[in-house]
Amino acid sequence: MKNKLQQLYQSGQSVITTNELGMIWQLNDRAVLRNKIYYWVKTGKLHRLQRGVYALRVNYNQLEL
Repeated sequence: MKNKLQQLYQSGQSVITTNELGMIWQLNDRAVLRNKIYYWVKTGKLHRLQRGVYALRVNYNQLEL
């Protein structure tokens, strides 16, 4: 789990899309990706901004939207 979190922070982005998460985590199955994102949002590691767009922190860079 920490490895996936490290990959996200190493990407250097504070705002990330569903497709980018799939590429970073190397997941091709949309159902598995959707379940992982749901879990991460539920546990507070990701914050949903709008459909398909997530932030790593609450105070994200507004210009990345």
